[in-house]
Amino acid sequence: MIQIHSREADLSRRIQLYRLANLSFREYLEFKDIATFERYALDDIALNHVKIANEIAKKIKLLAHFQTYLNDGAYPFMLNSDDNYAHLLLGVINQMLEVDLPHVTNINYAQIDKIKKLIYLLSTTVPLKPNISKLSESVEVSRPTLMEYIHYLELGSLVSSVNQKARGYKVISKPDKLYLYNTNLMKAISQNIDKGTQRETFFVNQIKSSFYNQPSLIDDNLLLANSGDFLVKNRYIFEVGGKNKGLKQIKDLKDSFVLADDIEVGFGNKIPLWLFGFLY
Repeated sequence: MIQIHSREADLSRRIQLYRLANLSFREYLEFKDIATFERYALDDIALNHVKIANEIAKKIKLLAHFQTYLNDGAYPFMLNSDDNYAHLLLGVINQMLEVDLPHVTNINYAQIDKIKKLIYLLSTTVPLKPNISKLSESVEVSRPTLMEYIHYLELGSLVSSVNQKARGYKVISKPDKLYLYNTNLMKAISQNIDKGTQRETFFVNQIKSSFYNQPSLIDDNLLLANSGDFLVKNRYIFEVGGKNKGLKQIKDLKDSFVLADDIEVGFGNKIPLWLFGFLY
């Protein structure tokens, strides 16, 4: 994947590239023969989430399936590896870090353990707002080298970065938040998962994946909001939290919503978090 990305400009005149994301929650349900549902656009979810959620909730036990998906449902090989899924996923991670990265980049094999430290840190902490200088000290590499590592890890679908909505030179500064690419990676790497981080990681993964193949010079479909957690398509503001999360922080903002975990159906401007797994 990293080799393809590095030659994307050369290849663009000869082939059409399509990036295949991990399974969405909707795709997981179909892959497991649990139920088949249509996908819903972001606007549909924002405007009609109560009706959509009610229709889906009548057919399956949503919250139990959603928790399984968060732990073990993002990759197709889960069909044949119920007991070994985490071990297989760790094998994929190690293959990427120990074999693929040194082969296709200038990263020295001796640095791989430091990259593993970074990935472990992302899986066990609250959403990481990286102080690049302190993080580079912790991982024991220079600041430019750390930025290079993050870039390659993102190209290889091991981490995701989200930037603050900004103007001018701030647009090209460091990432403002770092996440692991999906919640399955979190579970495979550590049992000590922060629930809030898991929720945000799921949301970031599903939103970014749904926009993967829309052409753009700079991906600004998902940004950190100045009020609330996330700004999507420069319009919708989302605050992510548990089932008791209130609207206080965003109550006066247009097109703002709370995404609540552990509820099947929402109301008003409160949308169940799982529904964002139906975007693709």
